[in-house]
Amino acid sequence: MNKGSRILISVAVGLIALIVLVLVGFRLVMRIPVASYYRASEKAFVIPGLDENFVPQGFHHDGENGYFLVSGYSAKSGAHSTVYVLNGESGEVVGKALLCKEDGEVFTGHSGGIARNGDYVYIAGGSGRCLYVYSYADILAAGNGGTVNRLGKFSLKYSDEDYQGTSFVSVVGDRLIVGEYRTETDYSYPDSHRVTTSAGDEHGGLAMEFALDPSGPYGISANPSRVYSIRDYVQGLWVEDGKIYLSTSHGLSHSLIYVYDEAKAVEEGTIKIIGRTLPLYSLDSASLTATYRIAPMSEELFVKDGKLYVMCESACSKYFFGNLIGGKWCYRTDLEQMKTE
Repeated sequence: MNKGSRILISVAVGLIALIVLVLVGFRLVMRIPVASYYRASEKAFVIPGLDENFVPQGFHHDGENGYFLVSGYSAKSGAHSTVYVLNGESGEVVGKALLCKEDGEVFTGHSGGIARNGDYVYIAGGSGRCLYVYSYADILAAGNGGTVNRLGKFSLKYSDEDYQGTSFVSVVGDRLIVGEYRTETDYSYPDSHRVTTSAGDEHGGLAMEFALDPSGPYGISANPSRVYSIRDYVQGLWVEDGKIYLSTSHGLSHSLIYVYDEAKAVEEGTIKIIGRTLPLYSLDSASLTATYRIAPMSEELFVKDGKLYVMCESACSKYFFGNLIGGKWCYRTDLEQMKTE
């Protein structure tokens, strides 16, 4: 072997060693600050579709039928947004529905949060300022990769300047809550959504609550009951045993789960939105009871049997880095075993 070949081999070995060190260092940097999260968690199931360009977003527990529903869009141009149906115990995929518009055209939009109410499945419509509505029976009948036409839209837009953002959605008991993901730059909303709460917190996002009503459009009352002022970066909301959980994330930063005492949410007065005047409550430091730091890129969440489940998009093909830190798994977390911030 000549001298030139030895040099090339040495350089190649050095580069490989450097890459390994960088990857190991990245893994440590991302996992050590949330070691408490991993210790308090067990792997529930592998997030579906990660090897098929699926970008997971929404997450819902259908306790009645024992299913998990996972919604998301495709990183591949022109491909269907999708809803996966999972066995609620094993996490095994038992169904995959490819979403279409009312006329059967492929739906490729940002398929955000997901929630179920009877035969209605609501998917947060993002920039559409609406909930896309599908039939649950149709989704279950789609089998492994059938298409499903949507029934219609539940609009939360009164005008171009007056609307409720629709990034996430939850159905809890007899109410539906839909809210917006806000950042200062990329995802902004009207100035009327900015609130300084009585506790002094600066908020820029809102979540709106509706009663479920079988006689209303798509099972939702036509008249919202209240609005919540919420912090930035909210990806999902859940209500359990008088506590409101918010999942927040932004970029590569570690995600944070905020827990609020619903009974202590302060009524701030009223707010004018979607052509109505509604009571405004704040989820802020006055009602905050706990904050938990978890892995990056958290999405929607729910609580089942006292354990927290959080969807995550970090290991999808669009980002991929989550594969280095266990991001392909949905975790089942005992918050009582975690340290708070």
